[in-house]
Amino acid sequence: NPDRYGPTWEVPKGRKDGRISKAIETRQLPAPTFNISQLQQSFGQRGLSMHDLVVLSGGHTLGFAHCSSFQNRIHNFNLQKQVDPTLNPSFAASLNVICPAHNKVKNAGATMDATTTYFDNVYYKMLMQGQSLFSFDQALLTTPSSKKLVAKYASSMEEYERAFVKSIIKMSSISGNGKEVRHNCRRVR
Repeated sequence: NPDRYGPTWEVPKGRKDGRISKAIETRQLPAPTFNISQLQQSFGQRGLSMHDLVVLSGGHTLGFAHCSSFQNRIHNFNLQKQVDPTLNPSFAASLNVICPAHNKVKNAGATMDATTTYFDNVYYKMLMQGQSLFSFDQALLTTPSSKKLVAKYASSMEEYERAFVKSIIKMSSISGNGKEVRHNCRRVR
């Protein structure tokens, strides 16, 4: 089924690429523990809206997360609660099995959603059921406007795909420290 791979779009030409890739630059990415204010600020600094934030977060439909990125939700959440009360209890219990408090398994973790190899809207459905991994994800339910968008995309794969294409094109047009427009993506002039 070709739909499982997600939407397609024409990639705009003319983006300036850098000549080198630095691991330190990935530190500018939003942390998994960010709250909604921090997320809005991070995305806003790049010219992205709350709508873009919710839509691009749906990229969490694919991938894997190590225990370290979500253990704050299942161990010592705060002084009163061991587990984040917004987590579905059975989901939290399953995460606790995978990532116990004194985890010794180096690459232990969980997939981002139940259909890990499909680009779909299951991420939003799971989010609404209290089955998201990151505090970052849960934060999308903390404002009426973002919660409304989560519900919209949970109920319509077509709406989500349309919105994703617009937001990913917008994100790809963010200019960084690029020096050249490459004629061949594999080669630096």
